Amino acid sequence: MSKRSHRCNLYRQFQWCLIGFLLWIGLHQSIALSQQQPVLRPAQQVQQGIDRYQTGDYRAAISLWTIALEQYRKVGDRTNTAIVLENLARAYQQLGQSEVEINYWQALLTLYRQQGNQAETVRILVEQAQAYSRDGQLRKAIALLCHPDATNQCDDDSALHLARSSRSNVIETAALGSLGDAYRLLGDYQTALGWLNSSLELAKKSDRIPDQIAALNALGNVYSRLAEVNDRRAGSVAQREDKIAVAKFRQRQQTFATQAIESFDQSLQLARQIGDRNAQVRSLLGKLSIRMQSRSAAEETIQQVTSLLEQLPLSRYRVYAMLDLAHLSTQLRQGEKTTRFQCSSAQRAVLSLEPLLQQAVSIAQALRDRRAESFALGELGQIYECQGDMAHALTTTQSALQAAEQEPDSRYLWEWQAGRILKAQARTTAAIAQYNQAIATLEPIRSDLLTTNPEVQFDFRDAIEPIYREAIALQVDLAEKAKDQKKNRQSEKIQNPKTEVNQFDAILKMTDSLRLAELQNYFGSDCVLPTPLSKASDVARAMTSTAVVNSIILSDRTVIVVSFPNGTQQWNVIPVDAATLRQEVNQYRRDLERYYDAYTPERAQKLYEWIVQPFAIALEQAGIRTLVFIHDGILRTVPMAALHDGQQFLVQRYAVVTSPSLSLTDLRISDRNHAKSLAMGLTQSVTVDGQYFPALPNVQVELQKVQERLPKSQVLLDQEFSRNRLGQSLSQTLFPVLHIATHAQFGTDPADTFLVTGDRQKLTITELDRLIRRSNRQPEAIDLLALTACQTAVGDDRAALGVAGVAIQAGVKSALASLWFINDAATAQFVNQFYTDWQESKLSKAEALQKAQQALIASETYAHPAYWAPFILVGNWL
Repeated sequence: MSKRSHRCNLYRQFQWCLIGFLLWIGLHQSIALSQQQPVLRPAQQVQQGIDRYQTGDYRAAISLWTIALEQYRKVGDRTNTAIVLENLARAYQQLGQSEVEINYWQALLTLYRQQGNQAETVRILVEQAQAYSRDGQLRKAIALLCHPDATNQCDDDSALHLARSSRSNVIETAALGSLGDAYRLLGDYQTALGWLNSSLELAKKSDRIPDQIAALNALGNVYSRLAEVNDRRAGSVAQREDKIAVAKFRQRQQTFATQAIESFDQSLQLARQIGDRNAQVRSLLGKLSIRMQSRSAAEETIQQVTSLLEQLPLSRYRVYAMLDLAHLSTQLRQGEKTTRFQCSSAQRAVLSLEPLLQQAVSIAQALRDRRAESFALGELGQIYECQGDMAHALTTTQSALQAAEQEPDSRYLWEWQAGRILKAQARTTAAIAQYNQAIATLEPIRSDLLTTNPEVQFDFRDAIEPIYREAIALQVDLAEKAKDQKKNRQSEKIQNPKTEVNQFDAILKMTDSLRLAELQNYFGSDCVLPTPLSKASDVARAMTSTAVVNSIILSDRTVIVVSFPNGTQQWNVIPVDAATLRQEVNQYRRDLERYYDAYTPERAQKLYEWIVQPFAIALEQAGIRTLVFIHDGILRTVPMAALHDGQQFLVQRYAVVTSPSLSLTDLRISDRNHAKSLAMGLTQSVTVDGQYFPALPNVQVELQKVQERLPKSQVLLDQEFSRNRLGQSLSQTLFPVLHIATHAQFGTDPADTFLVTGDRQKLTITELDRLIRRSNRQPEAIDLLALTACQTAVGDDRAALGVAGVAIQAGVKSALASLWFINDAATAQFVNQFYTDWQESKLSKAEALQKAQQALIASETYAHPAYWAPFILVGNWL
C-alpha cells in the first residue's frame, strides 16, 4: 500500500480518464471473446473479472485477471495481454495501491513501445503520470508529462510534446489537465492555473464536455486552495495585530472563493447537461467546502448532494463522498470552522450524522474495501467520542484499527483517537501507550505526509502536531504526579528543579520529532533535512561547558527542560497558559524594538524568571558558558540574549545560540585558516512586487569590513549582486562564508521568505539552497551564512520557523541573522567586531557573537537592545 495515499477530500479530485473504464472493458470483452478456441478459457476469466469488478469485488477481479494474463503471455497474445494489464492497473487504482498500479502501467507502456504504437504510448504515459500524482510522487508525474526546461518548454519525450506532435487533442487536453493538477498538488498554484486554463481552452475548442468539467473542477480546487491559504495568512498576521495585512488577505480570500464557486458552478451546469452524477457530486462538494456561502445556499447544496448520493452505484467514491458530506455539513450548519479531528457542537448535539456514517460503513463492507471501511468506522467512532459515548467510541475505533491494519497513513489516526478516548476515561497509562503507538506508526511516513500538498493531505496543525503535544502533555502529567505532594511545589521548582533523566529523555526525543515535522511542514517538498554528520565525539566536545534549553508550549503551561553536559536534565513548569505566554512574549519583543524609548527590563526579567532563574544555581555550578535554546512556538520570535536578571542581560553572562534541533546540527569544527567570503549587498532603495525597501547606505562599509577581516573575499554590490552572478561565483570558487547585506524577510510561508537582490528581484531561501547545491560542492563546506538585514513580524511564530531552519534549508552549518531590521551603521560596527573575534581572536562563533553584542552594549550610541538583541546565531556554534 502506498504510504502517500490519503483519503482527505479524495472524492473532490478529478481524473482526466481518456477512456471510461466500463467502455474500455466492454471493448476488451468483445475482443477477447472474438478469439478462437485456444484462448476461450482466459476470455471467460476476463469476463468473470469484469463481472466481479462491476460489483466492487476488485480483489476477486485481480485474481481472475492475473491468471488470464499469465496465459495470454504464454501464447504471445499481445493484444489481450495489453487489455488485461490495463484492467489490472485500474483495479489496483480502485484499491488505492498506487505502487502496484504504476508497475502495471509501466509494463503496458513497455509493450506499446515495443509495438511502436505511439498513440497508446502517449495515452499510457498520461495514465502513469496520474498514478504518480495519486501516489504523491508529483515530480515524477511532471517529468513524464512535460519535464520542463528553464524556459518552461517540454522535453521531446514527454507526453505533452508527443501528444502535440501527433495532434491528438484528446490526449493533449488530458496531459495539460494532469500537469495542472500535479502543480496544484505540489502547491505551485500560479503554474497550475496556466496549465489548467490551457486544458480548458482546448477542451472548449474540441467541444469535449467531460474534459471541460474536469478542467473546471480542477480550477475550482486551485481557487479554493488559494482561498484557504489566504485565510491561514490572515489568521497568522492577525496574531501580530497587523490590520492592514489582515484586510489584504481577507480580500484575496474572498476573491479566490468567488472564483472557486464560479468554476464549480460552471462544471456543475455541464455535468447536469450530460447527466454525469459523479461529476455533479464532485462539483457540489467543492462548493460546499468553501465557507463563504450563505446558510440557505449551503443547505440547498447539502440536499442536492444527499439526493445524488442515493443514485450513485456502490463504490469507494460514494463512501468518501458521504464522509466529506458529514464533515462539511456539521461545519456549515453549526457555523463552526473545525477540522476532522475536532468535536464541533453539531457533532455533540446532532444524531443525524450517525445513520449517514453507518450507511458508509455498510457500503464499504459490502465492497470488501477495508480502507474505506477504516475511514468510515473511524469517523463514526469520532461521532461517539464527541457525544461522550466513550464505550461505543472505543469499540468502533478499535474496529477501524483492525480494518486499517495494513494502512499506516490511516492507522495512526485511529491510534490517536483511541488514545484520546482512553484519556477521557482516565486510563492514563493505556492512553500513553496508544499515543506512543500512533507516533511510532507516523514516524516512517511523516515525511511523505508533510512534503506533499495539503490539498490531499491532512493539515499538519490538525492531524500531526496535536498528537505530539497531547502525548507530551500526558508524559509531563506523569512526571508532575511523581513529585512529592507534601512539599511546596513552587518552592521546590525554584530551589531544586526536579531531575528526571529517563522521563525527560523520552519527552525530549518526542519533542525533537515534532521540531523536525514542523520544519518539513514549513518548507514543504523542497526541504532537505540532512543526515546528522556529527560523531559522538563531536557532540561531546560541543557540549563542554554548554547547556541546552528546550521549551515545550502546551495549552495550559510551558515546560522548560535544561540538559547538562553530564547527561542529566532539570525541568520546570511555567503555570501560564499559551495565550498569556503569547501576550507576554509579544510585548517583550515590542519593548525591545522601541529604540526611541528609554529601555526598562520588566518583561525581560519576567521571562528570565520563567525560563532561566530556576536553573541559575545549577548552571553556575556546572561551569556553563554557552546556552543553546531550542525553542517552541512563540518563543522562537524573540531573542534570549536580552533576558534580564535584574542586574545584567543574559548575553553579558552567557554566549547565546538558537537551534531548531541538535540532531540536525553539524557540530564539526571548520578550518578557519583559509576563510574567505562571498560578500553581497544592496545599498540602494528598491521596490519589488509593490513592496518598498529603503536604502542601506552603510552596507558598502559593512562589506569592506568583511573583506578586511576575511582576505581574498569577493564582493558583489548592487547591480552586480544578482541570482546569476551569485550562481556563477559559487560554481567557480569555494567560499566558506556567504555574507549577504540586503533586505531579507521571513514570512508565514516559504514563498514569503526571501532576499532582495541588486537587480530588484526576490531570491527565496529555497532558491538560494538550489544555487548552493548546483555549484557541485558539498553544502556543509559552507560554514556560515550571514543575513544582516532580516526582519520577521512580531507574533508570527510560523515565520520564526523559517528563521529557525534557515541554516538547514540553505544547506550551511550556521546562520547569523536578525529578527528585525536594524540601523545599518550599528550593523557595520557589529559585523566588524564579530569577524575580528571569530577570525583573528579564534573565538567560537557563539563567543564572537557574544563579544560583538557586548561591545554594542558598552557603547553610548548602540546600548539599547533594539540595536544588538535581534542578532541570533542558528546551528553550529563552534
